[in-house]
Amino acid sequence: MTKQFRLTADQITPLAEGYGGCIATDKITVEGYPVRLMYREAPVEAAKLQKISHALSKSKNLKLDASAKEPETYIRLLSMHEVGLDQCEKELRRIVHAIAWKHGVITRLKPWLHQRKVSKSLPGNTEFLVDFSKETMSGIGKNY
Repeated sequence: MTKQFRLTADQITPLAEGYGGCIATDKITVEGYPVRLMYREAPVEAAKLQKISHALSKSKNLKLDASAKEPETYIRLLSMHEVGLDQCEKELRRIVHAIAWKHGVITRLKPWLHQRKVSKSLPGNTEFLVDFSKETMSGIGKNY
């Protein structure tokens, strides 16, 4: 089923250029209801998402071939990589939940329920992550 928008592309004109974009519901774009409320927020969550995206793209291109000659170093680097990916996932989940709260309780509950269905994981132990990272970095320094 294709949506029949109220305005055609050539009927839409820019009103406030340089201020970013907006999101409008089908009530406005399809059914033609007037916009009754608008608000603007600083794109804090967008900046955080961009940082996570950058970290994930860097991790995608990670090459561990050079460290494969020394199994202990390879395992430490691989473990550190996995911890980093886990932290990115947790931060993504936190951002999704923060954005969902802004849209209301029901919207906030949807990702929470989805997370509960997918896994019954316990909250992360940040003390372990800090200790593990220090130990890993000191171990890598000894091998080079």
